[in-house]
Amino acid sequence: MRTFIIVCISLLLLVMGMAAQDKKPETWDAKAEVKYKKRLSDVKEEIWSWNKPGFKNRTVPAEYANESAVILAKHHELTTPDKDRELHQTTRQLVRINDKAALEEYSEFAFNQYELLSRGTWYVLDPFGKNTSTTYVGVKVYKQDGSVKEIYSDEAVVTDVNRWKHKARKLAIPGLQVGDFIDYFIRTERDINHATAYTEEVFVLGDEQPILEYSIHVGAWEEVFVLEYRSMNGAPNFKEKNRQPHDGAGYAGAQRTAPACAALDEPVPPDTPGSPAPAHRRPAGRAGQAQGRHHLQQPQRPENPRRERG
Repeated sequence: MRTFIIVCISLLLLVMGMAAQDKKPETWDAKAEVKYKKRLSDVKEEIWSWNKPGFKNRTVPAEYANESAVILAKHHELTTPDKDRELHQTTRQLVRINDKAALEEYSEFAFNQYELLSRGTWYVLDPFGKNTSTTYVGVKVYKQDGSVKEIYSDEAVVTDVNRWKHKARKLAIPGLQVGDFIDYFIRTERDINHATAYTEEVFVLGDEQPILEYSIHVGAWEEVFVLEYRSMNGAPNFKEKNRQPHDGAGYAGAQRTAPACAALDEPVPPDTPGSPAPAHRRPAGRAGQAQGRHHLQQPQRPENPRRERG
């Protein structure tokens, strides 16, 4: 009798599991997925086309041979599309996998494909709506035999769907091995209005793993946004540059590149203010930081032509 009960329970669990796997997405989710795939195609084309030499580097200095992982290039991008009240936040990293610990760390990515920005009984998850952020993930694995494998977030397994919170997914990286290079990006896009206008970002120029090149670019349209930033703990200042106008609209930005950042356990020699001098390892809690914030302002026509800092 006990055996019969166990068999029945096992069969019931099996049927329930199969039913869960076969469950089709709701109409709102299915429609959003079509738009998501199209937007993902544009995002990956944009990011993979970045002309940043650090992401072409495949040489790890001998001094980092015993590190679990080495970040050869890291870039943060915080921008607003042309005259659009959207904020695009992008992180891209190129990492060399040196041991099993790093292999486990980078073998999967958990993320919220859609996330509700404001909570309340009257808010509901609305992909590509003004109160929902959308995240895209792309991965390239450079194998030791010279081959390249690509995996994207639309292939990820759905782990949770809560219409009042998020849609969560997990992207596995099959076949990743010690000795491989993994180049990945995470892009989050969200609408900005006066309720969510103020954003503060802190960039720490250091990590638990050595970083050979670290760059940051922040830019926004002056008709809609205001940028403020400052450097702390010896972090080099942002570089500013002008851009030629093409429609008379102002664009403000800032960019920083640190050729050599690293983990948080070695002292850093004093940096020259305003220069992109190498920042090596810092004690935990004392890494060089760049702090920036932006907020929405009333649209107005600037007197100056299109201008960019970075």
